[in-house]
Amino acid sequence: MLFRSAGARVVTATTGGKLEVFCLATSSCLLSQRVGEEGVTALASLQGEGGLLVASGTGEGVVRLHRLQETEGGCELACLYVTEEVRSGPGVRLHCRPVSCLQISASGLIYFGDHGCNLKVLDWRANRVTKAGNHLQDLGFTDALSRHGRLLAATTYDIDTGEGGCNLFLETDSGSLKYVSTLQEEGGVRLHALAVGGAPGRVTVLGAGQEVTLWQQGAGGEVRARSLALLQGFDSGSEGEDSEEEGRSEEHTSELQS
Repeated sequence: MLFRSAGARVVTATTGGKLEVFCLATSSCLLSQRVGEEGVTALASLQGEGGLLVASGTGEGVVRLHRLQETEGGCELACLYVTEEVRSGPGVRLHCRPVSCLQISASGLIYFGDHGCNLKVLDWRANRVTKAGNHLQDLGFTDALSRHGRLLAATTYDIDTGEGGCNLFLETDSGSLKYVSTLQEEGGVRLHALAVGGAPGRVTVLGAGQEVTLWQQGAGGEVRARSLALLQGFDSGSEGEDSEEEGRSEEHTSELQS
């Protein structure tokens, strides 16, 4: 789901391949349009001069780019690009895997993560995809992406170890991704949601899975991490008893360095 403050618009996707736009002010549906036969699994947006750019990804590995424009009667959605015959660089093989997350850079490049160990960088104008390593091993998932300025945060999940974390990258002038650092706690859980913000030297990253972890960068690059374990599920037959596992909180520090 995407929220656009201008006009109080909400863009949602369905498992039936539709993109829908709602107006919160009037509680009305402004648009419901099928963009493909596959269910939409990821969304991202960027405000452009000609309207709102909306990128969508599917469980079949297809990425689309749309332009959403306001009209007198509501809004219109136009498809600008589909990765049907996308090209890759020499020696780079592409596999169609479920798209988990997307981000659109200020330059218009689309970054996306899937059930593979690499991030994908899509230059839709040139119809070309390149890769950026996001895992040390060959088996890993990227479940969430977050962008703030030129800083891109990407979750990591190592299938062999069952541990999760987060990598930070900087977008270069050429559009490629430069690795900055890794944020990962010992025995870190798989993260399904991610947010990054803050000024240079004061970066804050929030990740959420079975635990919520907050990383905050302070003076000298020192990073303070706070983790809160969420309550586990419980047997409905034991309601009212003290059988639930209480959430636990931990705090420690490290240094943000590559």
